[in-house]
Amino acid sequence: MRIRGLVREVGRIPVDGDRWELHDLVEAGREMLAELEILAVGPVTVEFVDVVEDAIGVWDGLAGYLGGAWEVLDTEGGEIGESFAALHLRLCDELQPDPVELGRRLAELVEAAHSDSCLDAPDVYADLLGDEGLDAYESALHH
Repeated sequence: MRIRGLVREVGRIPVDGDRWELHDLVEAGREMLAELEILAVGPVTVEFVDVVEDAIGVWDGLAGYLGGAWEVLDTEGGEIGESFAALHLRLCDELQPDPVELGRRLAELVEAAHSDSCLDAPDVYADLLGDEGLDAYESALHH
């Protein structure tokens, strides 16, 4: 529950320019990721993967505000997003979810992304998805 609250809190960061700097958004993303990585050491559950997927959506929203400011913030454009993607893939690999369900979930994440999704779906998930999961992914994207 604590980590779900953290993800919600980060998602509510007001980006009005008066109170928050772009650096604050990057730090919020990094802190959220660090908390998730610490918790990922424990047993993987579907509920935890749900939280990570929520965090990916929150990061996507924050990253949209950053635009081309990455160079100014002295970080590479996709570093945080790539870390979220790697965490998600690792958790899915440990959990071994139903391939059809995973395909649908990945499609939802990719479609919900406002900027380019940090997830390399379905390519890096191909072994987990198999033919059925890939079909479900493609089908969900086109509906």
